[in-house]
Amino acid sequence: MKPLQKEGMLGKLMIAIIGISPAIAFSDNLDHVIRDKVNQGLNIAGAAKTLVSDNVRKAAPDFSKGWTSQELSGLNPFLRSIRIDPDTGVITVNYTEQAKKIIIKLTPSAGGAGLVGGTTPLEDISWHCTVSNPSVNKYVPDDCRV
Repeated sequence: MKPLQKEGMLGKLMIAIIGISPAIAFSDNLDHVIRDKVNQGLNIAGAAKTLVSDNVRKAAPDFSKGWTSQELSGLNPFLRSIRIDPDTGVITVNYTEQAKKIIIKLTPSAGGAGLVGGTTPLEDISWHCTVSNPSVNKYVPDDCRV
């Protein structure tokens, strides 16, 4: 190749790299935004965890007592709802299409066993976090990944 042809190819290669770089950066930035919104949703779910723990401590038969399951998109446009199962205390955090429709479950237990309504366990409550679909693992905290 002649020197002028080499310079032309180098210029085209540089233009291609410059054109691809923003697309890659945008994709990484969007992933970061989704991870941030998922974490915000889990922070909001912290109030539900506190409520379940209080109901367990009071030996309430309904672990969701005092919780209103409502649409939460006003707090976080990526968050659809947070619901508490009245019998098990499992908290389900549902995200919108913007957050890949992620569903995270926070499951309480005491002494390795599920909670029983109307009783107070002798052991401390621990929480286990799981995500509905392994394909969204990159968006959720490490302890929730499948």
